[in-house]
Amino acid sequence: MAKVYKESIFDILCVKGIKTIRARKYGSSSVVDVVILVKSTLGIGAAHDISMEVEDALMKEHDVIEVHVHVQPH
Repeated sequence: MAKVYKESIFDILCVKGIKTIRARKYGSSSVVDVVILVKSTLGIGAAHDISMEVEDALMKEHDVIEVHVHVQPH
């Protein structure tokens, strides 16, 4: 399950890596927790925008009902 999520996350331009990813079933849906790595020179606003892109991608492409994205500089 996590492998297909990783592919979608790496399709987002500014994601430089994934430190951890955990997915679990919640009824017939999934919940995902992910720590992504981004350039350390990005501002808070840009990092937030990237995290929102990750959330949107997983929810739209994989019907995930909840996504928790944590951003770390790399």
